[in-house]
Amino acid sequence: MANVVTGAQKFDLPPELWPRIFAHLPPQQLLSLRLVCRRWKAIVDRERHLWDRISIHVPDGVTLDARFRMKSCAPSVTCLKLTRAQIVTVGSWWRPLGERLTCIEMRDCRVALGTLLKMLRCTPNLRRLSLRYTAFTCRKEPVVKFTLDRMEDLDLYFEELFEIYVRIFPRLRRFSYDQLETNWDGIRDRLIQSMQGTLQHLGFYPTAKLLQAMTSMDLLRLSSVTLFTHMQDHDQHDAARLCRIQPSLERLVIPGVIAQDSILCEIGRNLRGLKVLDTYIEEVEAGRPTFLATMPNLELLTLRGYDKQPIDFTGFTNPNLRQARFW
Repeated sequence: MANVVTGAQKFDLPPELWPRIFAHLPPQQLLSLRLVCRRWKAIVDRERHLWDRISIHVPDGVTLDARFRMKSCAPSVTCLKLTRAQIVTVGSWWRPLGERLTCIEMRDCRVALGTLLKMLRCTPNLRRLSLRYTAFTCRKEPVVKFTLDRMEDLDLYFEELFEIYVRIFPRLRRFSYDQLETNWDGIRDRLIQSMQGTLQHLGFYPTAKLLQAMTSMDLLRLSSVTLFTHMQDHDQHDAARLCRIQPSLERLVIPGVIAQDSILCEIGRNLRGLKVLDTYIEEVEAGRPTFLATMPNLELLTLRGYDKQPIDFTGFTNPNLRQARFW
């Protein structure tokens, strides 16, 4: 590192180059780099695309209670990651940390709903919240008197407290829930309905009730969809139906669906602006993927399959295709 400093002083690169160079470093090295000199510290703290990559990883299995103290960290840290944590309460250290957080990821944690809401109340700049496999030890619904208008990305798993999220996050752009419970369709319907004017990406299990409800959402203009499925025969038809409902889609990820070439052709005809496709594919007739002819704007193609059947791409041209991946 000393040699780098000497080089920086000797060659004195233009100021706009340093952030580009630092962007290639992993987050831990960015933290070390801030300690080298005042100039580099100022660059890291000033450039949002740099300090957005720095996160706090609380040790796995920790208990956050009145005795817990957060170790000092760089003031530029904006992401907190908790795994298998038991959250009883948070102390005075939480407010100054929460005020600068833009991302919270909680996995396999246990927390009372009231405690989580107290934490969120102190995060006015929060943009992403992930509650993967997080269990609520107490679900008594409290009174919610705040909103987080900057929140854009909500990621859930097996979570039924959608009504509260509707009130707290009025401007979601990305919403994903990776679980299928058909008895919650009505709640999910209301959540998607409430944010249809801002929502751009949706990750969900398609059900007949949800798809039917989406047909009446006039303000819903999705650009990206990820379908979580159980690889059942009807799933490919659900995907085709969704594409008829949402012709604005530019990105379609259905890795759990085994799609026929004819279904993919129908999807291509409905999605004229499709740029990204990720799907399983069944045996295609004569090994010819005719669906490609219906997707002239495709830029990234990912095909997955079980068999070793060769696929013949001879004669297919697409000037926009930049990358093709095969699994």
